[in-house]
Order: sequence, then C-alpha cells, then structure tokens
Amino acid sequence: MGQKVNPEVSIIIVNYFSEDEILNCCRSIITMTPDIEFEVILVSNSQLEDEFKDHFEKYTFPKKIIQSNTNLGFGTACNLGAAQAKGQYLFFLNPDTVFCNNVISNFKFCLKNHHSIGIIGPKTFSENNQLIPSAKHELSVGYFVVLVFPFLDKVFKQASRYNNYTPDASEFVPVLNGHALFLSRDLFDKLCGFDEQFFMYWEENDLCLRASSLGYNNYYCSEAELTHVAGTSTSPYFLKMEIEKHRSQKAFIKKHYPYWNWLNRISGILGYFWRITGSVIANNRDKSRQFWTLLKWYSFNYR
Repeated sequence: MGQKVNPEVSIIIVNYFSEDEILNCCRSIITMTPDIEFEVILVSNSQLEDEFKDHFEKYTFPKKIIQSNTNLGFGTACNLGAAQAKGQYLFFLNPDTVFCNNVISNFKFCLKNHHSIGIIGPKTFSENNQLIPSAKHELSVGYFVVLVFPFLDKVFKQASRYNNYTPDASEFVPVLNGHALFLSRDLFDKLCGFDEQFFMYWEENDLCLRASSLGYNNYYCSEAELTHVAGTSTSPYFLKMEIEKHRSQKAFIKKHYPYWNWLNRISGILGYFWRITGSVIANNRDKSRQFWTLLKWYSFNYR
C-alpha cells in the first residue's frame, strides 16, 4: 500500500444553515482544482441534516465534519477547524462561494512571485457577474464622518460604509475581505489564529493588521476568481447580525484605535438618528426598524 500523503491545502468552511451552498461550493472546488491535494474541514455552527451529511460523505476528497452544539461565531469556528487541519496552507472559505477558476493554483503562483505575502484573497463576483469589493482601506476619520453624513462619501473616497474597494489589478492591500482568506499554516500559528472576541465581522481586519505588524503584506490576487453570494448564512437573522457587526466594530476599534472609541459611539448615534429620519420620511419600515435597533444599541448598550 502507498504511503498516505497529507493534503497541501486545508479548506476550512464554517457553516450556519448553509448546507446547499456548501455542496455547490465543494462541487466547484472539485471541478476547478484538479492538480492540488486538498482536504475540506467543515465546522458547523448549526445542526447538520442527515441528508446533507450523506451527500457530503460521498465526496472522495479527504474531509472532516466538526459539529458544534452552539453557534461559536466565525473566528472561533475557524480556529477549531485549523486545529485539526493537516495542510501546509489554510484556506478559510465562506460556504456561499463558488470557484470560477483554479483559485488555489493562482494563489500559489502569486506566493511564489511575492515572498512578502502573508494573506491573500481573490477577485470576487456577485451572482450577476458584477465585481464586488475584495479589499478594504485602513480605518480613517473619514469613515466616521461618512457614517454621520452619508452624502459625503464622494468627498472621502476611501471611507465608504465598509471601507471596501476593488483594485484594478493584483496588488498589496491594507485589508482583505473575509469571505476567502489564504495563508500559510506557519503564519497562522505565528498570529495565534483569529481573535475570538470577534464573534462575526471585523475578524479579517484584525487578522490582516496583525499580519502587517509582523512585516507581511496582504495581497489581492486578481487572477484567482470566485463568486460570492453575500449574506446567505445570516439573512434570516439580519437584525441580530447587524448588532454583532457593530459589536465587533467596537471591539476592533478599542483594540487597534482606542482613541477613536468615543468617535465611534457618537457617530453611530448621530448617523442612525439621521437615517431613521430619512427612512420614516421615505416610509421604509424595514430600514426604520434596522436603524432604530442600531440607534438603541449605540445609545444604551455600547459598553
């Protein structure tokens, strides 16, 4: 019998009621990755259906399911998956993604040509084949100004709502979006993994900033392409996830920019007050409810 070879890449997927998307994702990985040994580690924050497990087990690539009894959040689940990974490289991949080409091979090519790369991410398209942002600018005062006065986003071009943008070509970027993050196992261990205080959102900002602080560059690889159906694993829980997003934003700012913590709270109160006013005038009840939930959180629960 031949000696069993460890996979070169460990693909770690965190599930939260996204079984159908995971099967689509895995099919695309198989189709587009014929030349690389990989394993898939699925960490599920929701109970998996038996039918899904039957389908998943039929795939011939090495795989492992880690079933959590509670929703651990994204970063904690990623760390749990990484602890069981055998690959030289770790690829943290959202379940609602589909490979458009040999993403992993393109990542490896970029890594060979740029030895300073720490974390790498792909060009990303929507379901409608529209480019969607794959990178983020560093946080700036303009971000908070635009939160209060959204119409000023054309003045502060680097301060869109999430500081997101798409580079014109492959290049070094401050932060990569978290739907697809590829890095070496060695670097992940140096970073001690994801900071688990971020339940969901902003964990990629933290990881990329910490990689930069160690002298690594974060890299947008335009040759690697995938599709991302944003929000499929959280849409039924939108308001709850909105609060988690802002809670993580607060934690990120307190960790990396503590002198802006007061500015974050004030801009949140003012920004969502104006947004409530606008949504009431526009008779948009869903938006009014969303903004009222966030205004209450910034006003009374921001600690």
